[in-house]
Amino acid sequence: MEVRRYNKQTDEASLLRMIENEEDWDYAYVAEEKGEILGYSRSLEDWGFCIYVCDLLVRADYRGRHLGKKLMECLHLDYPGLEIYVMSDVDNYYGKLNYKRVGSIFEVK
Repeated sequence: MEVRRYNKQTDEASLLRMIENEEDWDYAYVAEEKGEILGYSRSLEDWGFCIYVCDLLVRADYRGRHLGKKLMECLHLDYPGLEIYVMSDVDNYYGKLNYKRVGSIFEVK
């Protein structure tokens, strides 16, 4: 086994096959327009205690149009009784959305 940096050219097809075969994608959302995916979020549920947002990605040319915020809002609508947390290195983004910092993570409100 080798652990290395992702290489789009050589790894993309294999990664997409792995995602295709993943069973537990209940907490994934996509932002789509005219059949094209513009953004997505993927989260994990912690046995009914809370939800952790793992990935939030919006295509560069669609950033600034609130797609990320809309993707995050889907979790609140679908799982209103669960706390939602995100750990990120993009603190400015989550701060702009007025998410509450709790230690080293943000609580999505």
